[in-house]
Amino acid sequence: MKKFLAILVLLFLHTGLSADTFTPSHYCTKPSKPYEFTDQWQVNNYNNEVQRYKNCIVDFANEQNDAIEEWNRFANY
Repeated sequence: MKKFLAILVLLFLHTGLSADTFTPSHYCTKPSKPYEFTDQWQVNNYNNEVQRYKNCIVDFANEQNDAIEEWNRFANY
């Protein structure tokens, strides 16, 4: 495992890459809030979009945590 990590570090140094190069990204769409709501349908629609956005972000965060836990299990094996 130490050899693998050493090779990985050397690869990053040689290629000029950093850990930030591999930052995961979500594909969640942030809702736009209207300047003013003109009816209840708009309020409900916006609230539904906010809930979908929140669920998407939470799902993304959970996937990242699962990946970290999987890596830690592997690295500590």
